Amino acid sequence: MEYIEQEFINFYQRIAKNIGLDNITSILFAKLYLEPDEISMEELASQTGFSLASISNKIKLLDAMGLITKSTKPGSKKIYLFMEKNFKKLMIQHFRKKQELIFKPAKEKIPEIIKNAKVKNKIEKQKLNILKNYLTQIIELEENMKLMIENLTDDN
Repeated sequence: MEYIEQEFINFYQRIAKNIGLDNITSILFAKLYLEPDEISMEELASQTGFSLASISNKIKLLDAMGLITKSTKPGSKKIYLFMEKNFKKLMIQHFRKKQELIFKPAKEKIPEIIKNAKVKNKIEKQKLNILKNYLTQIIELEENMKLMIENLTDDN
């Protein structure tokens, strides 16, 4: 492995550990970020020594986080992976995925739970208030994230 790649992988493993990502995911993130072109999952498995099953499992997480793009080529069953090299754009993709997977469902479901709640005692009232606060915080976070995305997008 070349110096740049090894050092970036080492660097990213330290960062990823601090945010709770496992070792394999951090290595895949670093390799995909440095990879200039798309790469097949098989090639990634060959380069890292991880099994195709492990690669596939960890790629699901990176995909759910909005950090990679998966594609196929005509006539091939291989899955190719690509990660945006503009880190600001990459983070915008990640934030938009959070909006889609966390904020939107919360804004749809939590008001329904609150509306249909049958509060019978003090504990249930406390839980309902916690849920109301949760919804308020989700809405505030989403607004702040929208502003952050706008600010990042304006600079591109």
